[in-house]
Amino acid sequence: MARNTGASNTRFEKEKMRKKREHSYPSSEKLATGSETETTQFTWERQPRTQRSGHIGDPKRGCMAGGHNPKLAPRRPITNTGGERGVRRGSVDCCDLRCRGDKICAMSLSEQIAPDARIAVVTGASSGIGEATARQLAEQGYHVVVGARRVDRLEKLASEIGGTALELDVTDEDSVAAFTAVIPRAHILINNAGGAKGLAPVIDADLDDWRWMWETNVLGTLRVTKALLPKLIESGDGLVVTITSVAAFEAYDNGSGYTSAKHAQAVLHRTLRGELLGQPVRLTEIAPGAVETEFSLVRFDGDASKADAVYQGITPLVAKDIAEVIGFVASRPSHVNLDQIIIKPRDQAGPGRFARS
Repeated sequence: MARNTGASNTRFEKEKMRKKREHSYPSSEKLATGSETETTQFTWERQPRTQRSGHIGDPKRGCMAGGHNPKLAPRRPITNTGGERGVRRGSVDCCDLRCRGDKICAMSLSEQIAPDARIAVVTGASSGIGEATARQLAEQGYHVVVGARRVDRLEKLASEIGGTALELDVTDEDSVAAFTAVIPRAHILINNAGGAKGLAPVIDADLDDWRWMWETNVLGTLRVTKALLPKLIESGDGLVVTITSVAAFEAYDNGSGYTSAKHAQAVLHRTLRGELLGQPVRLTEIAPGAVETEFSLVRFDGDASKADAVYQGITPLVAKDIAEVIGFVASRPSHVNLDQIIIKPRDQAGPGRFARS
């Protein structure tokens, strides 16, 4: 059958099209004009005119220095809180970070974060390993920028750790571009966003589930890493930690979508080890086994009984177990590179192999 090159009817691609329509902005000709609001509280980062099509702070672009245009930006994806870890107290209201391409008009964080603060970026930080890692790195003195789609959870986390919350969808290239553009510098990147959907044999494979897993685990990791690598190199002491899985080393029945995605994610990360040889960036792959988080709940589409059965009769790892190892990796001297760390519960020998009581 010839491939249909028209609009896709898959649920996954329909959802991506919906998000693009939802987050698109009208042309400047259709927007109301107004004067730019002066402020002494925040400073806008202005690029040379040749690098932008509109002024940051131009209300025609929907963003004003000192506020936001509620017509264009009903949401508040940026939150800065705390003071002990290099952030000036207060909350930042700005236009939506999901604005596209050269219309990115988010407030610069460089004036909000102390110039000597070391910055760690954690994706998928709204729960589980990502949230625990953000807390761990904050305890170790980093200013942590947390990214995920569930902004309400991010804002709560940021307020508790003195970090910065930015909305992020790693499957959306424009969202990643907006997210990474406002981060002034980066010393650590934790590629944690990912997950599994479904547990089906190849003959019954759901292509939408496969697309989601590859977009999230593989291309999501690629997008964020590619965008932040220049800043990690420029830091002079960068670290990239990618959370893969024991599924990146072994295959198991009914898990081909997830295991293939995790194998690909792991190879992407391992390839960087050679490509960045000689650069001031360390790379660590952390491959957890059974960790009791929302992972199985997502995999089984919210079916709590199926999710609970995964951990029945064993003592699984918890998110903090992984976060503490990441904290140890981050605390090593710059000449020490921990290439791979596999972490499993004592009750687990491999994917699907458990000693259940």
